[in-house]
Amino acid sequence: MIGSSRELRVNSRISTRVSVAYPKHRVSEPPLAKTIRLASKNSDSEGDRAIGSIPTWLNSRRMTVAVAAAAITASLVGPVSPALASSSTEAVASATTMAQQFSEQLSEAGFYQAFSLVFLSEIGDKTFFVAGLLAAKLSKFVSFVGSLGALAVMTILAVLIGQIFHAVPPGLTQGLPLDDIAAVCAFAFFGVKILAEALDSEEGESFMDEELADAEETVEESDTIKQTNVVAQIASTFALVFAAEFGDRSFLSTIALSAAQNPFAVAAGSIAAHAIATGIAVLGGAYISKYLSEKTIGIIGGSLFIVFAITTALGIF
Repeated sequence: MIGSSRELRVNSRISTRVSVAYPKHRVSEPPLAKTIRLASKNSDSEGDRAIGSIPTWLNSRRMTVAVAAAAITASLVGPVSPALASSSTEAVASATTMAQQFSEQLSEAGFYQAFSLVFLSEIGDKTFFVAGLLAAKLSKFVSFVGSLGALAVMTILAVLIGQIFHAVPPGLTQGLPLDDIAAVCAFAFFGVKILAEALDSEEGESFMDEELADAEETVEESDTIKQTNVVAQIASTFALVFAAEFGDRSFLSTIALSAAQNPFAVAAGSIAAHAIATGIAVLGGAYISKYLSEKTIGIIGGSLFIVFAITTALGIF
């Protein structure tokens, strides 16, 4: 009995080991089926990797929303684009037309006339050389600010005087346009005077030697260069240029133009001309004047005065 029980335990252990090593229900897989299964598994894994490499948003509802938004935007922008292009073209054309009209209004109002007359009158004038000399002795900033301030105030004063002629009641002048007549007389006088001086001068002569000498004497006698404070220097320059400009040719020309043209346009043109002429003087007026011909500048300036006298006279009739 003992021997038989031991044999049963040994046989049981051997049977257990055999069943573990070689399962009872294991079925061998045919070679062709195994090959197909492995190929399918490899294909699925490669497909999963390929899908995983695509951004997530392409594989979600966002893709649908993005496509719909793009379609709506294209449908809205498409019809509007020609309208926007048309409105832009119309805006550019309108701006160009307005600029042309503004330029014509300035020309008719007297801006260009005032600019040309004052600029040609100031180049080589006494105040031109005064500004240049003060720039060399003090500073360009002080000379420019003080000189331009005086010339601007003088221009406004000349425009106001011209408006006094314009405001004379017609009853006192028996219906005659006193302002236009005064402008014609002033233009004709200055035109003839400037042309006569230019034709009498020799070609190549240094421009306005007398004006330069007078300006040097005026600057040396003044206390402007003795001032040490910047504000005092500007104020002294203002007073010096204002006194030199009063009754000058450009001053009288501004009066005549203001009597016959729009006062605002005349003031703007005159101040712009003064600013450019003063800037040239401050940057090197004495040096530049050596290369200017008194005869050429005089002929151009005198001719302009005569032309403006004729056009103003034709406007009376």
